[in-house]
Amino acid sequence: MASPQFFDLKTILLKEETTYGQDAAPTGGANGILALNGTFDPNPQTVLDRRLIRPFFGNPRRPTSGRHVGLTFDIEIAGTGITPPSTPPQYGPALRAVGLAETIVPTPGDERVEYDPISSGYESATVYFNMDGVEHRMLGVRGNLELVYVVGEVPVYRLSCLGLHVDPTEVAMPTVSFSGFREPQTVEMVNTPTFTVDGFSASLQSLNVNMQQAVFFQQRLNAEEIHIGRREPVATMVIEAPSLAQKDFFSLAKQQAESGAPLSALQLVHGTVTGDIVEVNMPAVQLINPRYVDIQGITHLEIDLNPTPVTGNDEIKITVK
Repeated sequence: MASPQFFDLKTILLKEETTYGQDAAPTGGANGILALNGTFDPNPQTVLDRRLIRPFFGNPRRPTSGRHVGLTFDIEIAGTGITPPSTPPQYGPALRAVGLAETIVPTPGDERVEYDPISSGYESATVYFNMDGVEHRMLGVRGNLELVYVVGEVPVYRLSCLGLHVDPTEVAMPTVSFSGFREPQTVEMVNTPTFTVDGFSASLQSLNVNMQQAVFFQQRLNAEEIHIGRREPVATMVIEAPSLAQKDFFSLAKQQAESGAPLSALQLVHGTVTGDIVEVNMPAVQLINPRYVDIQGITHLEIDLNPTPVTGNDEIKITVK
């Protein structure tokens, strides 16, 4: 009797491609991704309908079009633990595959790695997804990115990726090294020392930032590719409602919408020790539609955020330092 496949036995290997769609051959020793909440879709292609004219009822054979694969997974937001922190994190190639450019800043005393959105020249990755001995290879992988911060929980990068289809094969699960991944820290005062919006230190409950990139599969004769199209970021924050004397978010949102008031800078710093810090900056955020929400009987504000660029490709910056 055949042994069952165990659903919780999975590995993800990811490596940046030199040439789009050509297998970069990731290995478990160098390219393992410590992921969570993974969902793999081996069949997101279009199933075509054939409305045949026949003298009887029943289904015809239905062809499929545009075979590609999908993978969604989270990566815990953490630094590298390396001092000085100018070495990219092991998850860096994953961020590069979802529309961010990586810049290494080796300035003594201010070493860091920055990730900024781009509008062209997108990179791609090869992903090997192994489900307890069944390996699915994804080529030309690109995707969308979300950042999710919730108080009391581990913050995560959420990646939603598409890749070119390769028939699965039986391959023993690789031995994977996760030595480049740090133990995560939960979002709380001791670990997340800074959250400010429009210069105000708000009591944050949650922040969600979605890059909202149009990621799609396109096929032509002699060509197929995963593309990243337009980017229209959206975000939402939930904060404990301050008094109007402390900060009047209702008037601020009204002024930004109606009178062209300056937009708001937002900063979140997670981690306190060099090598374990990940900082998020959005320099020009429009606040939209503040509304009340009840959390354990305490009045909070849920506010939509419209991240906008200042000079271009700078509406958000992720800094690992």
